[in-house]
Amino acid sequence: MTYIRSTPGPGTAATAERKTSEAARREIAQEHRQIRALVHELETTSALDALLPLLADLRGQLESHFAREEAPDGLHRVVDGSAPRLSTSVQLLFDEHREMLAALDGIAERGRECLAGPVAEVRRSVVELCRQLHEHEAAETELLAGALYEDIGGGD
Repeated sequence: MTYIRSTPGPGTAATAERKTSEAARREIAQEHRQIRALVHELETTSALDALLPLLADLRGQLESHFAREEAPDGLHRVVDGSAPRLSTSVQLLFDEHREMLAALDGIAERGRECLAGPVAEVRRSVVELCRQLHEHEAAETELLAGALYEDIGGGD
């Protein structure tokens, strides 16, 4: 039996590296589009109880996105393959990843505290006001009904 040993031709490794780098670049660009859409949703949402789930979604997306960017086949591969002079800038961006996740965690925690504290108190006050309004309306209805029935019954 004869075995033929296949060796890559010249440039094959470089071609494969460019394809891998381009695939990583496309994947990162797609993730950036998804993150931008979620950021837009956050920017246009004002209800705190709606913001918290969006922040949790953003954290999950950023965490996996940052991990992909920081992986050996992520941004380093793209940058080192096409612009090695930018490697230091890549590390600065990676440092910002941790800072942004910490900031996001802090915002989410403050939001949860507001929902459990001041916002919860406002909600309890609203519920109490609504209860009072229902009782008030019921008393008015009873008063009006009594006045109408007394007037109608009083003339007989």
